[in-house]
Amino acid sequence: MTRVRPNPAHRSDTGHCIDCGSRTRHHDHCKLHPKLRGSSAADQGQQLMLPHLPRLEPAVAAADAGPGPDDYNCDAVHEGDDELDEPVGFNRSDLKAHLDEHWRRVSATLPRMYSTRVAQSATLDKTKWSNDSFMLPNALLKAGDATMLDFLFSNMQVFVLCPFLFYGDAMREFELTCVACGEQGCHLNGWNISWQVVVGLESIALGKVRSFKHDNCPVARAANKRASVFSALHPKFLESLPPLIRSFYPYAKLKRWVVKTTMATWIRELKMNGLSFAAFEKVHKAAMTRMYLEAQQRYLHHRVSMKCGIQQHFTPVVAPVEFVDFGDWPCRGISEKSARHQFDTTMKCLEPLIMGHISSLTGEFFRMDHTFRVAKFGKNANGEPLYSCMATTMNEHQEYEIQKMRHRIESNDKKCRVIWVDNPGSDTAFLRQAFGNDVVVLRDIFHVLQDYFEACYDKPTRQQFMADLSSAFFVLNKTDIDRLKATDPEKYGDKEDAFFRHNPRVRTHVEDRKAIKKALKEIYSRYMTTTGMYKKSMAAVHESVLKQLKNGWLTDPEGVNMHINIGTEDDPVYATIRSTSQLESFHHYLQKGLHGFMSSPELLHFVLLDTVLRWNLTKAALIKGDKLLATYDIDMLNNTVALYSQLGMLPDFPKQSKKRRRSGSVVATVKNVDFSSMAEIWNTVIGMALTTDSAVVQYKTFTWPVDKFTYKDAENLKAYGTKAVPKAIEAAQSKGDTHEKRQDFNQQSKNLYINHNIRASSTSTNSSSTNSTNSSSTNSTSAGSLHGLPNLERLRHRRRAQSNDAFSRRAGREKMIRLAPSVG
Repeated sequence: MTRVRPNPAHRSDTGHCIDCGSRTRHHDHCKLHPKLRGSSAADQGQQLMLPHLPRLEPAVAAADAGPGPDDYNCDAVHEGDDELDEPVGFNRSDLKAHLDEHWRRVSATLPRMYSTRVAQSATLDKTKWSNDSFMLPNALLKAGDATMLDFLFSNMQVFVLCPFLFYGDAMREFELTCVACGEQGCHLNGWNISWQVVVGLESIALGKVRSFKHDNCPVARAANKRASVFSALHPKFLESLPPLIRSFYPYAKLKRWVVKTTMATWIRELKMNGLSFAAFEKVHKAAMTRMYLEAQQRYLHHRVSMKCGIQQHFTPVVAPVEFVDFGDWPCRGISEKSARHQFDTTMKCLEPLIMGHISSLTGEFFRMDHTFRVAKFGKNANGEPLYSCMATTMNEHQEYEIQKMRHRIESNDKKCRVIWVDNPGSDTAFLRQAFGNDVVVLRDIFHVLQDYFEACYDKPTRQQFMADLSSAFFVLNKTDIDRLKATDPEKYGDKEDAFFRHNPRVRTHVEDRKAIKKALKEIYSRYMTTTGMYKKSMAAVHESVLKQLKNGWLTDPEGVNMHINIGTEDDPVYATIRSTSQLESFHHYLQKGLHGFMSSPELLHFVLLDTVLRWNLTKAALIKGDKLLATYDIDMLNNTVALYSQLGMLPDFPKQSKKRRRSGSVVATVKNVDFSSMAEIWNTVIGMALTTDSAVVQYKTFTWPVDKFTYKDAENLKAYGTKAVPKAIEAAQSKGDTHEKRQDFNQQSKNLYINHNIRASSTSTNSSSTNSTNSSSTNSTSAGSLHGLPNLERLRHRRRAQSNDAFSRRAGREKMIRLAPSVG
């Protein structure tokens, strides 16, 4: 080949290149560089031609490649993707041509490859490739006149995704398999033609992705294609990489997008902190648009400086102006549907660990309650409500319980001692059947005071009336008051005892029944003279409370410490284990991640599961003294500690500054939980013992009336696994049932219902009755977490004026509450 002679016309009078400004050899990007000129001196007058890239492997040209008409594209976008999403990459002709120009120059420095290995005669130049990415040049550093596209992609990072090229030593023993059929025999197929967009929350990068091909793939032949083609961004390929190599690819495929893994964290955290998916779409779109306008402004500033001088400043327009169309940024932001899909994908990966963390919690004192607020968010495609209420349970550490309570408690050598509920008269029988006759079932004072509150009209004296009632129940600890006065006499020395009623450093006790009864009667009589103070239901509420007090349901159990010190020994701060008021706070907390009224069962399950995890970790840090890190990615935490342990170099994590009692660990561990059938039980309890009003049991593809089950059939369901439930239903169908058998069944389960007015018919039965027994890994809550009971439903009547025991705060509601959704 004839040597290309330098042209004197390409140099200025001072000897500098007129394109790149260099006095010696031309820069790589210089248009007058010999490599970018013709192959001989005769080519100098012709248009500058680019060299042909080296071959990658014998059967594939080094040019950009991709799925052909006879290839089965494994990366094809599935049907049903959001139409508002962007294409796979930058395919616009002007953008692609600009980026391809840079890629030709950069890829020329890459070594040749055969099969999946770098050729022996070539090595990767690590002086030019210190990592698997490169930066597009800064627009201001480009010689000559910079275009709008130069500013648009200025300083943008480009990832080159080919682990065989950059990590050849680590990938030496890796066998490339087809993502479609799983067979070996794949080879390189060049680089994808399109430029992949890698999106972050407020940044964009580009990706040039390696393509792979499997000739005579069985899946491709079944689709009348010759070969299957997939890229290095295919999820199955990324998952198959060695953990070390996978950690260097912080990307995730999201429908038509490739997002940074931090984007998945952003979506999850913003969702769980009160931002809806629709709001996230607007936020991300605004960030992408601002990035596009900033690039335009930089270009316009450059043009102004070229025209008027670098010192020229523009005057901002103060008066309103008519906005013009600045054009569309090729990446306009992730859609609401894609954000929801990414959240679901993240939670599916974390679900086993979250379930394991929650199932490892235990305790000796439990509070049980239910809420209607969360259940209203679950609706089907027709907008019909799926659930009526959600049962909840909390232990003494204010950690939310989910699954297999009795089995979990006994496996940790503990025994349930006290349970606070809303209605001990109806719940004591089945709770003692579950936890033993030694368990003490009490009614929490919170609901007692709420009954009084709802039996009063909204008068100015109602607030004082409630304060007097609270004082009648709770007695302050005199020792704690004296300690505070002695510690800080200037602040507390002249204060009366009532001043310390809401002080967390002063314990409260509910002990003397006679004194409480006397005080309640005195308060009731005193406020009776207030005109229009009491409703008609007040007399029944007052008599019912006195009856509960006589039965011992309202006072503290003997020999039980009702407080936990969450402070230090010198400065104690107490958290009470009494009452379900913390559950009411948790019910409000549950709604943080719920928006709208059309949540699918799967989305509702994921949101509630993540909410429970965050609540538990926060309370563990507050009450137990566990270390609370600034992340809820327990998969990352678990893997990090596991790697440290595997190397035998587990570091000494910093301890809490306060000397608190420590129990438990930051790392989630799967304990006594079987997750083998998690994918099959979406319609069991949907994670939180959400109940429904339906006349049939629905499981996958079968439907069968609930009233066809006998008591014996319900017991026999324990012997069947999740997959065998249809078989149990067929057995029940063959046995049949009679009205007498159903009456006998209702009589035997009478004590399991919450109301004395039992209505055992198929018109209001729970559709998840059978499903709640068909898996040992059912993620249920509260009274619905009782282990070892037949799977029944409690019928709760919410009609206030029809019962002397009507302690409910909600009138006119007939709802179903799950009792035993988990049988192990």
